[in-house]
Amino acid sequence: MRKNFLPSLTQLACVLTLAASSVTAAAQLPTPTPLAVAAGPLGGVQVSGVVSGAALTAAPQLAGAGGGLNLTNAFVILQRPTGTWRFYLQAGAYSLPALGAPRRSTLAYTGLFGPAPQAYAEWKGGRDWSLRAGILPTMIGQEDTFTFLNLNIERGVIWNDMENAVSRGAQFNYHRGRWSAALQYGDGFFSGDYGAVSAMGSYQLTGQDSISLVGLWPNRATPPNATFQDANARLLDLMYTHTGKRWTWEPYLLAFSSPASRSLGYQRTASAVGAAVLADYHWSRRWSLAARGEFAMGGGAGDLSAHQNILGFGPAARVLTFTVTPTWQDGGLFARADVSWVDLAQFTSGLGFGAQGRDGGQFCAAVEAGVAF
Repeated sequence: MRKNFLPSLTQLACVLTLAASSVTAAAQLPTPTPLAVAAGPLGGVQVSGVVSGAALTAAPQLAGAGGGLNLTNAFVILQRPTGTWRFYLQAGAYSLPALGAPRRSTLAYTGLFGPAPQAYAEWKGGRDWSLRAGILPTMIGQEDTFTFLNLNIERGVIWNDMENAVSRGAQFNYHRGRWSAALQYGDGFFSGDYGAVSAMGSYQLTGQDSISLVGLWPNRATPPNATFQDANARLLDLMYTHTGKRWTWEPYLLAFSSPASRSLGYQRTASAVGAAVLADYHWSRRWSLAARGEFAMGGGAGDLSAHQNILGFGPAARVLTFTVTPTWQDGGLFARADVSWVDLAQFTSGLGFGAQGRDGGQFCAAVEAGVAF
């Protein structure tokens, strides 16, 4: 999913442009100029990468959750971003830490989308349009799948519980003047059911401001999978982005609806809504401070079915989170820390925090360091 930590980080934004949707921006950590390699019939190929690890803790913990150390990024990135035929390949291991969620090992996270979670070919068919196919990034939300692409180390509850992250399929991109658009056909929530359609329209209000509207419509009979519980969910996302010399602002509003389905045993439609504001302020070449605040609420009060437990804390849950992340970077080296608070304004007893699931608040902390090359 689209931010810049420091002015010098625009270098990686150029290097990894193809990692994000062609009509959205992406927030990335620093990297030196990529290595250009002559690859015979493939032409010039750019080589870059990132390696980082994190220590995470939370108190009180979710039942079965944990902290400890994790390899957050270990990627080699190969791409050909110019010419008629282009490609992008991001391969390696990764972790996807998120607030209010149990921690998994790096191996378990990597198993969700595989060792090549972004890999596609692209045909630049004209000045204004292109067509790509393969394993694609989502167009939903202001947070991306991998930690090196985000302002914060841990993603929010909206990203974890309401958004898709990666899909397989084909995408048509169009850009002319201030308007951009994209249309994607694929498997939505990485479900293997190729009946999902996603569309985006974006307008550049000024040189620093843009607004985007994105929708995702999977087949209502799409079953759950290892990456998402309600893989038939329809999403509607409104995003605003301001990228100034020192400030970046990225508020967004997301509506979630998992329709009733006789074949899946869903008796009623499950719905939720989330709102978040992400901000970043960089006061020097090496230092920046990011923050994220979010609120999410689910429906289905009184319905204890798993289908209605969208946020993981029971039907009709209300969740507020706040995260602050100071970041230091020097060339390809970076280090940062998250301090977060998760407040369950409303939850089902037994599904909250702590050994008995009865605590309504959780403090989270994380430290990440690494190198981009």
